[in-house]
Amino acid sequence: MKLSKKILAAFSVAAMLVVAGSFTACKDEDDDDPYEMITKVNSSYYTINHTNTDADTVQRGYKSTSFKHAGALVDITFNSAKSTGTYGDGVMGVIFGLESNDDGSKNFYVFGARNKGDYYVSKYKNVTDLQAANFGAGDGHQFSDENDFTADDNTAEYEIKTFTDAPSGKLKTSADSVSFTVFYKDTVDETETDDGYKHTYKVYLLDANTASAYTVKDGTGDVLDGDKNVVDLDSAAEEIASIDYYTDSKSFTQRQFAIYANVYPNSDNCTETYNKARGTGTVKGYWKVQGDFKHADVVED
Repeated sequence: MKLSKKILAAFSVAAMLVVAGSFTACKDEDDDDPYEMITKVNSSYYTINHTNTDADTVQRGYKSTSFKHAGALVDITFNSAKSTGTYGDGVMGVIFGLESNDDGSKNFYVFGARNKGDYYVSKYKNVTDLQAANFGAGDGHQFSDENDFTADDNTAEYEIKTFTDAPSGKLKTSADSVSFTVFYKDTVDETETDDGYKHTYKVYLLDANTASAYTVKDGTGDVLDGDKNVVDLDSAAEEIASIDYYTDSKSFTQRQFAIYANVYPNSDNCTETYNKARGTGTVKGYWKVQGDFKHADVVED
């Protein structure tokens, strides 16, 4: 398997991923997609049509951005029927809240969905190799307890929500597609504490049958319907994660963002000893960024 040893610093030199027309300039891409599985169509639309021919190997690709924001509304669609397999065929997702540590490693959050109709939300820290299994966390550094995650000095994963079926009404399916619409937004409690200001990433799945017309008002982070009315997320969405963190600022946190995919190996190509995710070997689909909140250009070092 071809491995890339670049770390998530690649995010700072890649193409902007925002709604078309909302940016001033693009930079040369420098993504971590060794299998060239993800194609940029324009600044808000990316596609995948990739077949994994390796045995016992999950293939991964990323498209990163030279862009920061405090939230985004993203349509993730598999161009395939809903999978009846144990794992589906792979993962399409987004990486958000990216920040750098002093040693150059990265911390970030992940929302990932499968054409099986399920999704997960996780937090990663101290990531140095994008192509390592599970971002380098491995089986020994995955935690459902945040205290155990915090105590681990290695690359580690905090499983905020393990693979869970999409809530009723929040999955759109047809004979040849499976769609999720995810929205996340930074919120701030302006009361200063000993730890600083409490921020919370609110992550939602929206009603997939109506969300294709939605956009985001950049100045407020409100989700707007096709008539530009504010969407009541309490009724039109389901909150799937509430992620707290602290900073010394009461301003919304603008951090970097990326899309990614995992393509599972074809079951027929796997050996008898392989006991991890497998499927048809092919993932087809697209990501559409319908809107974002508090976007800003990245300043390069």
